[in-house]
Amino acid sequence: GSDRLSTVVFNACFSDGLSQALAEHVEVAIGHVGPVADTAAINFSRDFYSSIAASRSLRKSFEAAWASAYTLRGLADPDKISFTPATAAPLQPVATQTLMVGVQPDEHSLWQERSSLEDRLNQWLTSDEGSMLVLSGLPGSGKTTLAKVFASSAARKGKHQLVFFVRSSKMMEDYATVAQKIARMVDSNFTSKQIRAMSEVALAHFVHGCLMEDLRDKWLCVIDDAPNPEDDVESAAREHVRAFPFGYGKVLITSRFSAWAQDRGGTDECVEVGSYSGAEACNRVKWLMGSQWEGIGEEVLELVTALKLFPLAIEQAVAYCKENLVASPREFLERMKSAPAGSLKARAKKSGRGNEYPESFVEVLGLIWQQLVDLADEADPSGIHNLLRKLAFLYPDDIPSDLFDETEKRYLVVLRKFSLVSLESVSVHAMTQDAVRDFFMGRSRISTMHALAASLQTKMNRFEVHKKATHFIGARYVRHVRMLVSHVREGDKELARGDILRLACTATDYLRDVVCHFQAAQIMIENL
Repeated sequence: GSDRLSTVVFNACFSDGLSQALAEHVEVAIGHVGPVADTAAINFSRDFYSSIAASRSLRKSFEAAWASAYTLRGLADPDKISFTPATAAPLQPVATQTLMVGVQPDEHSLWQERSSLEDRLNQWLTSDEGSMLVLSGLPGSGKTTLAKVFASSAARKGKHQLVFFVRSSKMMEDYATVAQKIARMVDSNFTSKQIRAMSEVALAHFVHGCLMEDLRDKWLCVIDDAPNPEDDVESAAREHVRAFPFGYGKVLITSRFSAWAQDRGGTDECVEVGSYSGAEACNRVKWLMGSQWEGIGEEVLELVTALKLFPLAIEQAVAYCKENLVASPREFLERMKSAPAGSLKARAKKSGRGNEYPESFVEVLGLIWQQLVDLADEADPSGIHNLLRKLAFLYPDDIPSDLFDETEKRYLVVLRKFSLVSLESVSVHAMTQDAVRDFFMGRSRISTMHALAASLQTKMNRFEVHKKATHFIGARYVRHVRMLVSHVREGDKELARGDILRLACTATDYLRDVVCHFQAAQIMIENL
């Protein structure tokens, strides 16, 4: 009857015997032939069920999960897992094993397909059009996610020996990881300990040498979030990108600035990453909301159209709806209409930055800002707002949680529910930071910067130039100090004379005497 069991999954070691025994009683039985690692089992389960939830067939869901659990982990053996009935077509192993660094094999699992962009990237990858391609667009348009999914897909095809992802802001840190991986590929005599002890110059020389010689034309690299190549302000990240060995493999750059396509003589192409298409946006909302909004496709289209199809606005709007159990897209749109968005628009126009933000993004953020008041502690109703204001002045990635007190750490969990922060390593989207500083700072800007300066100074006080064991403290916090200092305005004499100047002096000791970034140290002090 209709209640007959159709599928059984034994996601455990040596479970193939059980699946075979049940094969005659169910339509599909899945089991592992031998031992299975915890991570492989978790990846298999996650991708199998998420694929089914996305309306893929059992067979397609199984293949995606098998690839995540085995093929892309370097264990390209189709005999490690069984899918009955036996009449099903056998799995095909990947032709070659690709080393991935900074890219996960399952990047696709939460991905909203963007067919035209992915097709263009694949066309570039398999052609002789050029060694570099730039993905450009507003923050929040999905450049980084698209690049990671593309890199993961390229690795699965097995056409490259190495696929790696580096952040322009942490290029040398990421190089250290890449170097340890490729040292084994090219039979280098360098040990992991020796690589970790390399200077930045030696590290870049080793990585670039391997890419230009041992692995020439056998690699794909993604360089994420490249800074403005035309900015007059000194930038170590920009110079690291420019020093990269273009022309010896394929390089995909993501950046807000399309000028990177002109940086090497204007021979490189730029692909603009804009908003979703209508179908992509609707599919994304349906996937995120699951069965909650079934059968109301017309309303979903109204919602994404009102949000201008902008990816970040859609993510945060859906997060709001899930957290508040909003019954329908139209109910959310009614709430947006009743929110005081007019004052936000007026402030945007007055600041001269109104065109930098999709209007829908500011409106959604304003609605969430109101909601946060109800979720704060009664004793400190502005506490959660103040936390978001602090986050707006820090470097957006790898924010140390020990900068915050216990109440603020609890608030981080709340902010994550609204897609305002990520907690894997605390991070906040750069566009969210910009909007908070422009629209939601009120009169608390100076007090927020003072509080942050005090917290950072407490941590940096443990750093001593002459004690190598404390250098990691400078490495962890100086990026956030530099970001805070960069937001000091010309009229902020009170800040420049006090907390932030003392903090900047401590940070320059690290930049000047430990990592020899003399120009960066000089610029930070001169800014004050």
